Amino acid sequence: MNSHLKLWDFAAAYPILRSRGCHVFACELSENRYFVCGFRSMELYCQCEPFFPEQVRRKLNKNGGDPFHAAN
Repeated sequence: MNSHLKLWDFAAAYPILRSRGCHVFACELSENRYFVCGFRSMELYCQCEPFFPEQVRRKLNKNGGDPFHAAN
């Protein structure tokens, strides 16, 4: 985690990653702190999910595991 990155840094990378076939989601951990995940396949995502920060996994479990609605 890099504390100097801002949300717009992730936004700048988003179109590049999407053009390469990746899915991307960002989950706010606290004010101005985000967890960002980029993945090419759901299989890879599912293998990595157990290593996500606990706060992110709680949000994912709360909404049925959908990474694109993890922010709430």
